[in-house]
Amino acid sequence: MGYRPILVCLTSILLACFGASAKDSRNQADRPAWFWTPPATDQSDCVVGMCQPCLDRDASHEEARDKALELLAVMRGARIRSRTGLVGIDESVRHMGTDIEAVYDSTLPASLSESYDELASFTDGDLVAVLVGPRDDSGKIDEIGKYEPPDCWWQHVPSDDSCLYAVGEAPQFQYEVSSWRLALKRAMLELAGQVRVSISSLRKTDGERYGKVVLQEGDVRIRNWQIVARHYDVDLQVYYVLLRMPRENAS
Repeated sequence: MGYRPILVCLTSILLACFGASAKDSRNQADRPAWFWTPPATDQSDCVVGMCQPCLDRDASHEEARDKALELLAVMRGARIRSRTGLVGIDESVRHMGTDIEAVYDSTLPASLSESYDELASFTDGDLVAVLVGPRDDSGKIDEIGKYEPPDCWWQHVPSDDSCLYAVGEAPQFQYEVSSWRLALKRAMLELAGQVRVSISSLRKTDGERYGKVVLQEGDVRIRNWQIVARHYDVDLQVYYVLLRMPRENAS
């Protein structure tokens, strides 16, 4: 009799812990593969737009699709302006020390909507996501030539002779979409930093154009990059995003 309340209490704690862990794992497993590794190839872009769910499901879906087209425009070409003063939030997250603003052609999303289709979508309690990209003649998602990231890319950033890679990370916020957006911003900043180093190594002066990259007043333009993978670490509750950009765009 005296032990029963303790056993009930311990059982409740264990169920709460394992139940929460199972929920995180199930959400990740249940989401489609294109969310974690979009079918991006050297010839085409496929982008996932996402937003927080709301009562109006159609409005959420439309917002996620608009976010995908906006992201496509940024990927085509954006000037990354760095600003100092951002302080790291969590010890498990790299302290970047800067915040960024992506300046891009705001008229581009409307024109992209004419040539890019909605390929797939999903909605759960935490996120609304829409995949936008080119569709092949069969009406299916074309994954021929899809980039496959190496195992544990969030721990060991990929490297090869043809592309630059950058990983961004973010802690878990109240709204999942906020974590993914911060991880993307940090990955963009990391990629811009690599481009800046590449341009500096060529001894180019501020404001001078070289190929597809512009360095002007500390700002960096990055073009034709892709989001090729996402990962969520259930144990650490950290979100990761992997970007890839051809080295020819930074030389």
